[in-house]
Amino acid sequence: MRTGNASPRTVETAFDYFRQVFDHIYEYATTEYPLTIFCGVHPYWSCLPDRIKYHDKIIAYMKGFKDVYFTRNKDLAQYWKEAYLS
Repeated sequence: MRTGNASPRTVETAFDYFRQVFDHIYEYATTEYPLTIFCGVHPYWSCLPDRIKYHDKIIAYMKGFKDVYFTRNKDLAQYWKEAYLS
């Protein structure tokens, strides 16, 4: 994974970075209020074997936590529309 002009991250480095981000957000969300992480996956950057391995690893990590929910953006939008705009 590329960060600006830096050299690409390894799968382990990218995983460790996002794990730290997720852990911080999860801790905050369980003590303060629910939060959302939006992860867009663009095929040009993300659909290469090493990057797919990263996505598989971080998703498996996040699924190991209580009250973590995965959804599509359109399903989340529909929920908000029905719950708060009608």
